[in-house]
Amino acid sequence: MSRREVGRDSHFQGVTMGELKQLERVFRVNVDVFEFTNLDSESPELKPLQRSEYLYTNTMKILYYNEHFMYIIDIDKLGCALACEKCGKLWKQQCSLDRHEKSCTGLGSRVRYYGGVYTTPSSIVEDLSRYGFGIDENFIYPYRATFDFEVFFDSTDLPSGSRQTQYKARHVPLSVAVASNVEGFEEPVCFVSEGEPSTIVESMVDHLLKIADKASEILHTKFKSVLDQIREVQEEQEQFGEHENIPISSLSGRFEGYLNSLPVVGFNSGKYDINVIKPYLIRHLLHEDVDIIDEVRDKEGEEETENDGEGRACFQGGPFV
Repeated sequence: MSRREVGRDSHFQGVTMGELKQLERVFRVNVDVFEFTNLDSESPELKPLQRSEYLYTNTMKILYYNEHFMYIIDIDKLGCALACEKCGKLWKQQCSLDRHEKSCTGLGSRVRYYGGVYTTPSSIVEDLSRYGFGIDENFIYPYRATFDFEVFFDSTDLPSGSRQTQYKARHVPLSVAVASNVEGFEEPVCFVSEGEPSTIVESMVDHLLKIADKASEILHTKFKSVLDQIREVQEEQEQFGEHENIPISSLSGRFEGYLNSLPVVGFNSGKYDINVIKPYLIRHLLHEDVDIIDEVRDKEGEEETENDGEGRACFQGGPFV
């Protein structure tokens, strides 16, 4: 068969799989044939059906489907994954599959996932539902809060630069807006600095704590029956040794933490806002921790020692200032 003969034959019926080698010699082009497997699944795999011996410069890729050949323009966009015909390992790109097949022995993937396939850990709501507590396993925490800082550029008292680095201004917090969808706190609140940036950071944290307390109060009321069930199971375990298969202490602690936690999100806050307020935020949170510790000690009737005062001074004058 020649090119001229193919062109003159108006009754040409095409070529079969076995004639592709002859076609390669006529047109001096390599021909790779692929086919889809697992077509019934959501992610069908593209697998080599016949490989060329690669005797020529150019390679044409075709798809074999329903006894027809179809030209493949971009194989990387054709399928969800490319499968090795020897071991079945999947690849996203043709070049990766080609490189793999050069050394593949067909003995299967050498990658081992010890411990099994990763699965998403169950939430506390799902665990409580599984142990028979009266809570909907599809419940989603309904509340959230958000914040956004505005800054001004302070060009005074800048660090001395170098040949590679020059300081133009310092980003100083000017104001912060806080909003949430918690009942009683739906209206956005804005705190504006009067000269001391730490005050608006403290105001923001205090306001978020109030929002979190309100959200916790609402959820504790909503799940009062579940909390009563948990306390009942705890008492029965302690007094009668019943329900030993239920890790009630862990469930109780996790559920309390779930009810008392308020998600706080911000736009690009991880790269900018948090870095701007970090010195003031950490100092304020450390003071909060010290105050909580002192409050607990007072309730327990313990006297503060001189070292406690020194510890607090250390927090105030730490490296975060």
